[in-house]
Amino acid sequence: MSKFIITGGKSLSGQIEVKGAKNSALKILPAALLTEEVVSISNLPDIEDVRRSIELLAGLGAQVNQTSPNSCLIKAKNIKKFELKEELAPIRAAVLSAWVNGRLICLWKASLP
Repeated sequence: MSKFIITGGKSLSGQIEVKGAKNSALKILPAALLTEEVVSISNLPDIEDVRRSIELLAGLGAQVNQTSPNSCLIKAKNIKKFELKEELAPIRAAVLSAWVNGRLICLWKASLP
């Protein structure tokens, strides 16, 4: 379990909930493409970038079940092709390329030049 150590003149006690980090979430979500197993992700920040990434996964054909604003289940087993709907196209090309190339290399043993 993670913890914060606070030093000072007055003792403190209690509990706090550490919220999920955007940069971590944006790296963890596409990792769900690398397995055919169901992936459970929790403690996601409820922000636009995370919501768009989840939309993108669903747009690629992954089964996404958003169990709460901060949690989802992702199953990418049945993704066979990579076609994006026009409204999802504005995502940064480098991000999308990393997602797709990771899937191609890992699951389909594709080679890249």
